[in-house]
Amino acid sequence: MILVPSRGRRAGLERFFEVSKPKLVGRVLIDDDDPSYEGMTLPDNWAFFSRPRAKTTQILNRAFEAFPQQDFYAVVGDDMVCNPEGWDTILADEAAPHYVAWGDDGRWGSKLCPSFFVGGDLVRVMGWIANPSFGHLYADSVWWMIARGAGLGHYRPDVSMLHINQKDQTYMERQTRGDHDAFERLRADGMSALIDRANLFASSKVAA
Repeated sequence: MILVPSRGRRAGLERFFEVSKPKLVGRVLIDDDDPSYEGMTLPDNWAFFSRPRAKTTQILNRAFEAFPQQDFYAVVGDDMVCNPEGWDTILADEAAPHYVAWGDDGRWGSKLCPSFFVGGDLVRVMGWIANPSFGHLYADSVWWMIARGAGLGHYRPDVSMLHINQKDQTYMERQTRGDHDAFERLRADGMSALIDRANLFASSKVAA
């Protein structure tokens, strides 16, 4: 399932669907106090998932709790456009059942996954889509470090996931104070345990 958190960005979201044309099922994660999307029509296999306003980490993990048995989970920004046709199928296939897959965002390439697809089995082993240590940021960094450390990363440079970064009100609200310090603590004290958990699980799947 593709998850697109969005707040106050109807035009960007419409551009995402118009250009990217995702084929797989998805949900747009919105706050129930945001009227921006009233009357907006989504593709047949998409729907809005509306809940009380919360930080991005909570929003993503609520979606996981609501849909716990998906083959994959993807987090894609509402300020991205993706190509070629079938980009989502390519990355979903790369991610299943316990890998992390991503395309080229036009800046980071193989060095970070600003949008990512994670195999459902791996998400269930970790227990979250976004590490609960954070408010809005670093979900991508955590999955990239797990992928690199456990040898589970599948980077597809032939898939474009261009990030058209908007420094709007939504962007500013997501700059949560404390996320950077939390990331440094996790990197120093907790990341190795996350990598070990992913590695152990992947090894057990290979052995089976």
